Amino acid sequence: MARQATFSQRTGLSPLPDPIAPGEAPQLLRTTIWNRLLEVDNRSSGLDYSKVYLYHAAHVLAADVLNVPTDSLPNYDFERRDWLKERLLSSLSPHAFLDVIERLVTLHDLICRRAQRRPIDREMLIRWMNAAFEDALAPYRFVGTMLTPISNDDERKSIEAALHITESSGFNGAHAHLDSALRKLSQRPKPDARKATEEAILALESVAKRLAPDGRKAKFSQNVKWLAGKLQIHGSLTAFMLNLYGYGSDEEGVRHSIFDDPDAVRSDEARFAIIVCSATVNYLISRASACALRPDAEESAADIR
Repeated sequence: MARQATFSQRTGLSPLPDPIAPGEAPQLLRTTIWNRLLEVDNRSSGLDYSKVYLYHAAHVLAADVLNVPTDSLPNYDFERRDWLKERLLSSLSPHAFLDVIERLVTLHDLICRRAQRRPIDREMLIRWMNAAFEDALAPYRFVGTMLTPISNDDERKSIEAALHITESSGFNGAHAHLDSALRKLSQRPKPDARKATEEAILALESVAKRLAPDGRKAKFSQNVKWLAGKLQIHGSLTAFMLNLYGYGSDEEGVRHSIFDDPDAVRSDEARFAIIVCSATVNYLISRASACALRPDAEESAADIR
């Protein structure tokens, strides 16, 4: 849950905090994240009361993302913790700060192996980080181990569900396209909105190809119309999918840009495309399963590309 308003804020004595704009990482966010990391560090305390999580996190992050010689790091645990604290709270640029937090989550298991302790599992760390972003009114959430500009929980869960169902059901091409779409949207310091939108719509196209007979040879519109009859999809929803694909195919700057202008598609459009395509992918695969419709064939490497 988001942080509750204080007494003075509820009574109008002090203003409510403003949401953090995309691309920003103000002190409130940095401090909230740091305090969560301190909780992890406290849980890593051993019988000798030494706290080792942030000590080893500093070493791993210095080598992996900060490009700092590891032999220049302080030796004592509290000094190394302060070294990492200074960077996270002060010296790192906003996008570098977000990069470090994303890599810390990705490398959590490695840090735990180096520390020979597992204070929390990675799923709990992700929940803690998402709670910190929510508390600070930051427009970011982790989807898996990827930090994305998706802040609405329902939207995030829809994308996570699409990634899960495509992977678990063998729709590897759709999974790869959705994963790529998220990476393009989450690219820092500037998202690649055009490519993110394209990849999201390719995920939808990939599912339709797999479910329809001879789907690889047919057009998207033919595949969707066949699926509409087979899966008893309402005509309005069928038209929506065709229009969505038409937007991805015809909109200047999306899949067949006339001027190849990377700024022709905005980040909010790309975000919308990923959310909508994820929900549609979830629907098609779930509906196909309910109707006992199996994917047409195994995907080749060319299909996944």
